[in-house]
Amino acid sequence: MPIKITFAILFFSLFCRGQITCQLMETTAVQTDYYVGVDFLKNHYHRTASVLHKESGQKTFTYTNLRFGEIHSVDISNPLKIVVFYRNFNTVVLLDNRLNELETISFEVTVSFVRKSSGHHLWRYNADAQQLENYDTKTHRISSSSPPLPHTRVRDMKSDLNFVFLLSDQGIYTYDYLGNLIDVHHDPSATQLEIEGTYRYVFSKGELFRISNTRREEIELPKEISIKSFFVFKKDLYVFDGIQRHHFLIDKND
Repeated sequence: MPIKITFAILFFSLFCRGQITCQLMETTAVQTDYYVGVDFLKNHYHRTASVLHKESGQKTFTYTNLRFGEIHSVDISNPLKIVVFYRNFNTVVLLDNRLNELETISFEVTVSFVRKSSGHHLWRYNADAQQLENYDTKTHRISSSSPPLPHTRVRDMKSDLNFVFLLSDQGIYTYDYLGNLIDVHHDPSATQLEIEGTYRYVFSKGELFRISNTRREEIELPKEISIKSFFVFKKDLYVFDGIQRHHFLIDKND
């Protein structure tokens, strides 16, 4: 019994819970369906079903492609090479910083999710093989891949230069650049995921959380603000409620 108690204390000390306060900085009305995010130059991106918009100061750039129709996802992690994914056509269009087309890539397999990887590579989730693949856009070959994944349903995929994160109906699965599983965070209720540095931001059961290897912290937001989509850039949190974009500063003392 003493051993079990000691282990329980150790477990809860390693994974602590807490709360994070935010300061509301600005609220802006936005006529759109989905807020994509903001880049390091403070350009904002949002999209309707088939049109991508970029707000750059007083200028607005738009992109639409009548051949492919509805946009499934947009990756702005590199604003000089924006990744627009059309799931219904298994196709990616790469755009420059003025939303001009750079390249169109059509996949030979059924792909559910696409995100930016390092260099000229893309991460893709091959729904036919049920595995992650690091796709070389120059050679059109797979550089690395994971074993077939056990997830019954993948809800979303995010990435940074070194890791890729799958949000499934079991939780968050983290893989390295070779496709090796290195971490699992169980949260079957999570429906949205964003990555910023070493943190994972998760929307689960109507609440927003920040997760690290040792802590799960609830982000306190005004109760009257609902979350349709959100994006985090460093300590800036942007929440879109379907009508307005709310800009918060995450705990500046953290």
